[in-house]
Amino acid sequence: MEAFLIFAFRLVTGTFLAMVGVFAGYLLGWVVVLSLPAGVHVSGQAIRLVGLAVGSGAGAAAAWWDPETSRTHHAVAVASTLGLALLGAWLGWESGPSWWDRRTIESVRHFAPMALGSALAGNAAAAAAYCGGMLMRRRSK
Repeated sequence: MEAFLIFAFRLVTGTFLAMVGVFAGYLLGWVVVLSLPAGVHVSGQAIRLVGLAVGSGAGAAAAWWDPETSRTHHAVAVASTLGLALLGAWLGWESGPSWWDRRTIESVRHFAPMALGSALAGNAAAAAAYCGGMLMRRRSK
């Protein structure tokens, strides 16, 4: 029962921190886009997508952080969490407008699926890494 409560707490905390990270990363992406010099041509949406995914992945990784695992496991867990959060945000960007209500504002039709995809994928990767670390510790005892 204790393991289930810990898992549930980490899941709720991971979702919350991922969504906070989504908004922080998206706003940071806007700051980067607006502060670029006039001659630099970079896709603003790509920068905001990366900012959103990094914020979401960092929040999920922080919630699922396990101090009892090795540094190598931490590096793999954080890298996979950030990578899957980026993949989830990109998939949300690509598929979002096709299933979102057409009457919704264009920016919301892209932002909401990106945020949801990034938070879900980041939390799934971080939870899998956490469970893998727990299994490795139990086998080594």
